[in-house]
Amino acid sequence: MAINASELAVIKSLIDDRKRHGGAVHVVSFGYPDLLMTAENVVKIFGDEQAKTLPRRDDSFRVAVDHGFRMDLAEGVFESFALFKALGAQLTVIDIISWTGCEYMADLNFPIDAALKNKFDVVIDPGGLEHVFNVAQAFKNTAEMTKVGGYIVHSNPMSHINHGFYSFSPTLYADFYELNGFKTHWIRRRVAGPVADGYEFGFEDVDRLAVMNVSQIALALALVQKIEDRPVRWPIQGIYGGGASTPRPFQKPLRADLDEGFSFAETSFKWMTQEASPRWRDLADQIVKDGLQACAIYGASRLSELAIQYFQERNIKATCIIDREAKLWGYDIRGVPIVSLKTALQNGETNFYIATERFQEEITSTLISAEPEPGAFRIFSWV
Repeated sequence: MAINASELAVIKSLIDDRKRHGGAVHVVSFGYPDLLMTAENVVKIFGDEQAKTLPRRDDSFRVAVDHGFRMDLAEGVFESFALFKALGAQLTVIDIISWTGCEYMADLNFPIDAALKNKFDVVIDPGGLEHVFNVAQAFKNTAEMTKVGGYIVHSNPMSHINHGFYSFSPTLYADFYELNGFKTHWIRRRVAGPVADGYEFGFEDVDRLAVMNVSQIALALALVQKIEDRPVRWPIQGIYGGGASTPRPFQKPLRADLDEGFSFAETSFKWMTQEASPRWRDLADQIVKDGLQACAIYGASRLSELAIQYFQERNIKATCIIDREAKLWGYDIRGVPIVSLKTALQNGETNFYIATERFQEEITSTLISAEPEPGAFRIFSWV
């Protein structure tokens, strides 16, 4: 179970909202939430002086390795209870195993204790419910422990084989919570990026019930708010006309600050699935026809992941993925490293496939200006 920097920014905004209602702010997490973020991330939230006072965990190295998270390990992983206290909230961790000795022992397969009902201002599911076999009861518990006006933040797998018992579809959150007195602020997915950031696509641009093909590990992210307390009912999937949901786009967040910390990818999911496929395949087919054995990909995106798979099936080596975002360098997509353009040129790259839509002209111009002599590079783009 883990929280990254963008998720923490959202959680902070929720805690701040609940503070305005007065009284102590109670937060619960399903499992101890490992804080996968750098000191720089924390400084942005707390400021330099307060960030320096926050303790680090003694087992920081193990935590980072367990999550496959590359960061400056010398900095250490921040301790969660202390960080939430600094946010002005009291953190409770629910688990069936005492990992840290501070957990509230409870099994979400069964009904929760009465003392936990309507207790929490913010409920965080940082990747817990997919591990609970009796998942319907677990969702019921989640709804019941949330105060009216309180929030639930989910981060669960949509396509992660054998990570847990289940992977969830976006319609699950909407159909269950909207039937049971909650408002859906947003549902998103994160794909193709490091644990700390990743690429996020909103479902606002597509019918939330649309069938999607996900060929890599992807997470469903959801933010809902309890508007009224109702006895929990089991939904029928909205596509069949059951429950409170009907096929419609999601509403925008009630307040802009609930959106803080998240960065949407530049290409909408709708464009990618419905319009982009023929175009990127045409380019990839051209590389095949030209008989190239290797090619660099420009742009760390969903299209780059698709291109890598397409190349591999045709025995073309994707040598690297070029991206100008320095925070992505050192990570990989499908085993292909993400690097800077400078590094790619130093490695002798001369064939480039541009895997992004909006910046085709800009990237093409950048590559042409970097040519040691006119025509030295093969550039595959839509311009």
